[in-house]
Amino acid sequence: MEKEIKRGKGEVNFTFTVSADEWKSALEAAYKAEAAKYRVEGFRKGKAPRGVIEKQYGPVFFEPALTDTFYNAYREMVKAEKIDVVGRPEVDFDELDDGGIVIRARVEVVPPFELGKYKGHNVKKTKATVAEKDVEAYMERMRQSRARQVEAKEGAKLAKGDIAIIDFVGSVDGTEFAGGRASDYELEIGSGSFIDTFEDQLVGKKLGENVRVNVKFPDNYHASELAGKPALFVVDIKKIMQREIPTLDDRFVREISEFDTVEAFRNDVRARLTSQAEMQAKANDEHEVVKTVIEASKFTAPASLVERQIDAIIQDMEFRLMQQGVGIEGYLQYVNKSMDDFRNEQRKNADSIVRTRLVFDKIQDAEGFEITEAEIKAEAQKVADAAGRKVAEILKSPDRVNYIENDLMYTKIVSFLLANNKLV
Repeated sequence: MEKEIKRGKGEVNFTFTVSADEWKSALEAAYKAEAAKYRVEGFRKGKAPRGVIEKQYGPVFFEPALTDTFYNAYREMVKAEKIDVVGRPEVDFDELDDGGIVIRARVEVVPPFELGKYKGHNVKKTKATVAEKDVEAYMERMRQSRARQVEAKEGAKLAKGDIAIIDFVGSVDGTEFAGGRASDYELEIGSGSFIDTFEDQLVGKKLGENVRVNVKFPDNYHASELAGKPALFVVDIKKIMQREIPTLDDRFVREISEFDTVEAFRNDVRARLTSQAEMQAKANDEHEVVKTVIEASKFTAPASLVERQIDAIIQDMEFRLMQQGVGIEGYLQYVNKSMDDFRNEQRKNADSIVRTRLVFDKIQDAEGFEITEAEIKAEAQKVADAAGRKVAEILKSPDRVNYIENDLMYTKIVSFLLANNKLV
């Protein structure tokens, strides 16, 4: 077989010229491998002659012969020439008069780029600080979360956040309209549930009061006979439910925690918030170090890799939405976006992921990093233990092993970068 390679900008073109004898052997090998798939009357499975099968089914061994011939030669050349390919090659062919065949292929490659500085950077360190206002805000949220609704006493006035139990009758031009009457209706004041200024006009009104509320239906109201028209609602305030927020005292603290005093609870809150801030700071530091290293290498990520990364992001999102019983189409409709809009929003993130992967590959080669079988087995054991499965099941899956290996390599490189760049 004659092999030729031509390198272009962002791509490599291959030409494989297969002699008549080589092509004949490839077809025969394909026949032996595939013959059992074809049922021919009068012959046992896999025993029908090639000519008989092709007469009945057509040139069915051509494609597998072409595929095997091409990919064997292609993989050998990619490995020998150390070509960093992107995705699958585009392949076409021509049959030669002498019975041979010429196979041509084009494949996109990672553009050559020089690895930028990846050691010795000074990166601004994130400060993990927790202000007292953050502690107090947390404790206030705890109080608010334990609030309960209590019935207001006589003389109480409606305020925003209260729930009013009301009867009402609505009319337009003095005539009650369909759906304009309700009894014991629960309305949270300030929720915006009712049209126009309905709720605002109830603020400050007393328990037991009869209130006349004047509003206007929106011009685009779903009931066309009411759209844009002024209306009068006569409202009886039958009950007011108010939020009762507990006092922040030792008794409250004992009810919600294992602590006996407000001060002990406050100290614990401060410690937990500080721990969270430190974890976030560590994550920010890691992000900034990686970002600095990636930006030091100047190159453009291959467009096809970016598009495939967007596909992966969408597939991951579809999986998570499916677990919630929502489809991607429903989600896009809810956020009022098209798939093209969503893809464009993800492009910057996808580009960053691809660039990081390509730079990390260069660092891996430069530093000679490897992941040992022992490391993979140890990590697979953790995965198996967490999932309640046997480690052998994890190790049997090439995809899982590949994922574990990539994840370990990413962690190893990030640790290396953190150790070889200074946070100041």
